[in-house]
Amino acid sequence: MSKNQKAFTLIELLITITVLFIVLTIGLPNLTGQIASNRSSALSSEMLVAVNFARDEAIHRSARISICPSIDGASCASATDWNKGWIVFLDTAASDSVTTYVVGTVLRYWNDLNKDAVVTVMAGSTAVDFVRFTSSGALGSTVATGRTINTYLAKCKGLNQSVTNIGIAGMIRSSKIACPL
Repeated sequence: MSKNQKAFTLIELLITITVLFIVLTIGLPNLTGQIASNRSSALSSEMLVAVNFARDEAIHRSARISICPSIDGASCASATDWNKGWIVFLDTAASDSVTTYVVGTVLRYWNDLNKDAVVTVMAGSTAVDFVRFTSSGALGSTVATGRTINTYLAKCKGLNQSVTNIGIAGMIRSSKIACPL
């Protein structure tokens, strides 16, 4: 080698690789956890956007607007299919007091969900397959209890489960709680 060339010695290279390995070993689990936390937050944000959009459209259009689980973006699915996507639609049911919906114009479709998404919509302890907002932004007139929407990713950890509560008057409140074990 000439006097102007400089290189790492084998020992310097091994020490650098060892330090890099230690840093990655410590940092990678934290990075993975942060990514999962961000994905869980994104899922809950998408559901909150959908609920707020449905309520706002009901008030803006002075019409019944509902949200339901959907696999195809055109029709509603069962109460257990919320984790596959959902639609917000103009509900052309006969009145606010009927307990069924009629899908009119679909206003928006959410379907690009994480494969580990867990989404449940409940009325008390009963799973529901749609949430209807009346023209005033309240829940349907036969609703005796509000709705609770839980969103999280399977195997999440920490405070990464989102709970969105919709009161009978249509008020929406969201909070974070610990993931289920």
